[in-house]
Amino acid sequence: MKILINKKGFTLVEILLVVGFIALASIGIYAVYNKINISHKAVRAFQQVNLLHRGISQLYGNSHSYGSLSTSVVMNGQLAPTDMINTDTNTLVNPFGGAVRTTVLNAGESYAIILQAVPADACVKIGAAAAGSIFDFRVGGTGWVGSTAIKITTTSTVPVSYDLTRLVTACDQDTGAGIAMAFVPTSK
Repeated sequence: MKILINKKGFTLVEILLVVGFIALASIGIYAVYNKINISHKAVRAFQQVNLLHRGISQLYGNSHSYGSLSTSVVMNGQLAPTDMINTDTNTLVNPFGGAVRTTVLNAGESYAIILQAVPADACVKIGAAAAGSIFDFRVGGTGWVGSTAIKITTTSTVPVSYDLTRLVTACDQDTGAGIAMAFVPTSK
């Protein structure tokens, strides 16, 4: 007598294997997506710094006296890119959700654009982009105070040339809340 066995379904092991492969693929896709997303945001953050600098330069022209520069001047003068403005709080934000502020330096002769709460891996990417730009920049601290000079070309003391090792070390100080980056234009 012949007994017929109905084999129309999958075994539990087969189903678990498929679910496991899907989970591994999902983790891999998420890791790649996350890196691409951070890279995109880093590029956008540096573009925003450049656009904000251009807006400030257009407002102040050749005066080189930035004593009145503040976040409210930037907001009221519509100097910031639109995707940098949080209309709910009327503040400036970077692509990572951290605050963006301006600080007057050297009794109004210069200014810094400060990005706050930048993740460490994005910090390195933004810093690498800034290496060949018109900006001197610092990483850490409050953005200027207590920060590490990464590239300083216009100081009256010894200039600091761009150093990738110093940049990576400074960016690695991120404890999870992000790190501050300050950009000072070297030409107006």
